[in-house]
Amino acid sequence: MNKFYYTLFFLMILMSNKTIAQFNYDIKKIATTIEIDGKDNEPIWNTLPTINNFIQSYPTDTAKAQNPTVVKLCYDKKFIYLYAFLKDTVQKPLVVQSLKRDFSIKNSDAFVFSLSPLNDNINGFSFGVNALGAQREGLIAQGGGFGVTTAWDNTWYSEVAKQKDGWSVEMKIPFKTLRFKKNSNDWGINFSRVDVKNNETTNWIPIPRNFNISNLGFVGKMHFEESPIRNGANIVLIPYVTGGASYNYLRAPYPSIHNLANVGFDTKVGITSSLNLDITVNPDFSQVEVDDQVVNLDRFELFFPERRQFFIENNDLFEGFGFSKIRPFFSRRIGLYRGEQVPIIAGTRLSGSINKNWRIGIMDMLTNKKETQNLPMQNYVVAAVQRRVFDRSNIGMILVSKQGFDKNESIKDQTNTLIGIDYNLYSKDNKWRGKFFYHHSFNNKVQIDANANATWLAYVTSKWNIQWNHEYVGKFYNAEVGFVPRTAYFRLEPSISYIYYPKKNKKIFSWTNTLYYSQYWSTEFKNSTDRTNRYSTDILLLNTSHFIFNISNIQTRLVRDFDVSGRKYYPIKAGNYTYTNASLSYTSDIRKKLTYSANINGGKYFDRYSFSYGAGIAYRFQPYGSISANITRNEFYKNGDNISLTLLSSKLEITFSKNLFFNNIVQYNTQQNVFNLNTRLQWRFKPMSDLFIVYTDIYDNLLAKRQRAFQIKFTYWFQL
Repeated sequence: MNKFYYTLFFLMILMSNKTIAQFNYDIKKIATTIEIDGKDNEPIWNTLPTINNFIQSYPTDTAKAQNPTVVKLCYDKKFIYLYAFLKDTVQKPLVVQSLKRDFSIKNSDAFVFSLSPLNDNINGFSFGVNALGAQREGLIAQGGGFGVTTAWDNTWYSEVAKQKDGWSVEMKIPFKTLRFKKNSNDWGINFSRVDVKNNETTNWIPIPRNFNISNLGFVGKMHFEESPIRNGANIVLIPYVTGGASYNYLRAPYPSIHNLANVGFDTKVGITSSLNLDITVNPDFSQVEVDDQVVNLDRFELFFPERRQFFIENNDLFEGFGFSKIRPFFSRRIGLYRGEQVPIIAGTRLSGSINKNWRIGIMDMLTNKKETQNLPMQNYVVAAVQRRVFDRSNIGMILVSKQGFDKNESIKDQTNTLIGIDYNLYSKDNKWRGKFFYHHSFNNKVQIDANANATWLAYVTSKWNIQWNHEYVGKFYNAEVGFVPRTAYFRLEPSISYIYYPKKNKKIFSWTNTLYYSQYWSTEFKNSTDRTNRYSTDILLLNTSHFIFNISNIQTRLVRDFDVSGRKYYPIKAGNYTYTNASLSYTSDIRKKLTYSANINGGKYFDRYSFSYGAGIAYRFQPYGSISANITRNEFYKNGDNISLTLLSSKLEITFSKNLFFNNIVQYNTQQNVFNLNTRLQWRFKPMSDLFIVYTDIYDNLLAKRQRAFQIKFTYWFQL
């Protein structure tokens, strides 16, 4: 078995050294002033070289753009400037979902500037605007294969202008916003245009249609006349003040009232042009959007993504280790416990790149005790280092430590440490991706079977997606600051997909057929604990509507009774179960103002017959917002012993302008026995400076009060 893994690891290294052709753009340094108004009024724009040879990535990936796009760039001591003209050869109404910041790129006519200042084709930045000027910025990590992290915010400027035969955009991006190495004259770049109304996506560097438009495996080179530098100190101070009150109707005296008045600050210090120090003191995350609830039909913990701004930048350096469900570090373990906030006293984080080949990250966070959850004061330390190898691959190491304290004395049984090493494969032509890792945890006792290891290898072309995965998690592996829903297992998970693009059919864009297999064994390989065989077919139409059909045969060995209702009324007895179910889902044309979706699932669920269905409807009153409603219903039947689970949710989003946003979400979940309301108003009165007004109400399913909170938060961005 070990020889197999060593051979596979060696092949992964060899496959990471392929190359692709690249384009070049010589960016000129200017001494004139450019006013950001969305127009190319300044004479300097007429003297700059242009980019205009965009190629489709959707619906084909070989044809020239039907609607031409022209891009020009220049720079001075402080900023990169960009002008783009997006021509419309066929006049149609613009499709703009809303004026909301960090809009969905697939639902709006938009222009995107992707760049990799470190020129490593793995990490970078994305800056986008839609046709009415809403901004969208984000971080690109892991080569861009998983899209853009739009939770990251920073300062930059843009304006759009309506033209007679299209629209245009100007951008001004401060060098202080970016992370780049000193004396770097060549950056990786690409430009993308999402033309929803004409059903076309185009890029400067051709990107195969099976890849994300932010994939950094497909970039050209931007060559500076003189290496960009950061002028002056790069220090940002972000203080905040909050006020409000929370009411707990489950704790005596009823209600128990808690004052939410608070003050704290964040600081960002640019140690170098690519290395950043973040400091937070008494942070407050009340303005963060609530998680979308789901019905959990699994017997393991669910994963919810990190949304808090302090943890976002270079987050991949800390959380890119392991797999999605074998994470040695997960930042939501800090400051959150069972849905409640745990006070963070302070934290520091040094992260970024030392040079083109080395990245480092060091984080130290201290949380206060939480008496309602019987949690002591805790200190978290995370250290990571990453070394680039070959073209785009890297090797990384991580250390995670958690220590509990009582009256400044460490608590012996509140110690957890983990170390790990990962190799990440990214071939330059993007056909090969992979990961190999080994992690080991340490508590007070020395334990032999306290490790986790895995290998994943994927071969992806326009027609084939072939993947192999193995996982092993030891019985005593304990990543307390990570996300590991289950332990003590060995897993195999291969899959193969064939993607067919009909040439003569004018309605179907792609038809994907997939065979998927996953099986878990106990670590002693004595028995199978879970197995899934699944066939799925996925049909994507040219009008963007979508059909998916799945049929699965599942085997599960329950080692203890399990109750999906969440109320311990209807336990499924421990034992071995084999059952089959099928599902069908449909999503309508996302370009329309009125969109809808529906899904059904039927078959068996352990020892019961099951029938589930869901539906959603949304209306976009373009461009000022949208309203949506969704329902999910799960029914389980057995000899009159029936279980019904319902999840209802409704969202209202209003963007009064590019700087004033309102959203409201209502969720009703019978599995969690909760009915909650969250309302948030955000006014961005200047770049990166906000006023938030947040109201939260939580009831049980019988509308008995549980908690209520009202809070106002004011933040201000000082660029020192």
